[in-house]
Amino acid sequence: MNAVKIVLKIKSPSYEVDLTQKTEEILDAVNVFNDKYRDWSKRIIVTQVKKRAMHLIMVLEKSNIAENLSVREIRSFIHYLRTDKGWSAYTREKNKMFQTVEFYTLDRDILSAVLCKVKSDTDLYNAQQEDVDFLDEMEETVSSADTPDVDMEDDDMLTVLEYMIKTKTKGAKSLDKAEDLLKIKAILSKWL
Repeated sequence: MNAVKIVLKIKSPSYEVDLTQKTEEILDAVNVFNDKYRDWSKRIIVTQVKKRAMHLIMVLEKSNIAENLSVREIRSFIHYLRTDKGWSAYTREKNKMFQTVEFYTLDRDILSAVLCKVKSDTDLYNAQQEDVDFLDEMEETVSSADTPDVDMEDDDMLTVLEYMIKTKTKGAKSLDKAEDLLKIKAILSKWL
């Protein structure tokens, strides 16, 4: 699992828009996006909404992030804001509503700090509690290019196993998960 920090602001605004006044619409768009990708192949969590920018974390089930990964991964989120919530009126741009201010992979420590910050913002946390709590449980499995592989704790193993069972038929890695679960069952069966 990987996490990417994304900060977006409206490109070429047609008039001054205070995004803090649009937090509910942003959360609606996140919910639509997350429902579409309910299998956790990818998710969005809003970490902060400022007057001119929204801060997001995109979580991907992919074990390795391609070099060409971009904001296109959340195009259905952007499309929902543009069409269903009428955000096209906020920009003079016809094709690109947002400008990407930040887009980078988060390591485990930074992701943990960001999740703590979201939990301290009661409104944002309450609106996204299921997603934040699940990600918080899974943060130990977030891969990082800078973090060497370490032995997994028993609690982490149980969290990952539970995740694999819940999502075994979903996501890009569904066949791998099903195959690995069969191997795990074979190992565990000798202990029954």
